[in-house]
Amino acid sequence: MGSINWGELFPGRWSPVIFISYMTLFVSQGIIVTWSQRDGHYEYNIVLVVLMTEVLKLIASVILYCKDYTFVSLYQEIIKNKTVLFLYMIPSFLYCLYNNLAFINLAAFDPTTYYVLLQFRVVMTGIIFQVVFNKKLSLKQWMHSKN
Repeated sequence: MGSINWGELFPGRWSPVIFISYMTLFVSQGIIVTWSQRDGHYEYNIVLVVLMTEVLKLIASVILYCKDYTFVSLYQEIIKNKTVLFLYMIPSFLYCLYNNLAFINLAAFDPTTYYVLLQFRVVMTGIIFQVVFNKKLSLKQWMHSKN
């Protein structure tokens, strides 16, 4: 087993901070969403919260793009690749739906149960993969072995 190449794992100066922040936000999402409930219900529109979050991500992405390029080049790339943009809207819609379902699930389950069930999707994906593609996964693939 080789040593870890930290420079490859975290190529930029801010990479460790971004990584730790992302992990912290991901882990705390269920706790924060559950904490925001009152008597098992949300006092805000969950669809609007998810939509505003996605709009905020879009604005952040545009700002980060415009840090290295111009807004005009962004517009030109969108026009030039509009088919790709529309194709990206399919998984984007599904991701938005998934985020809405996270709120609904967290209203029904505590965060621990939610995350256990969330990880169960990996097992279900493996089972469905075997059934749909009629291909057997090896024990190594099931155990996520690194060797």
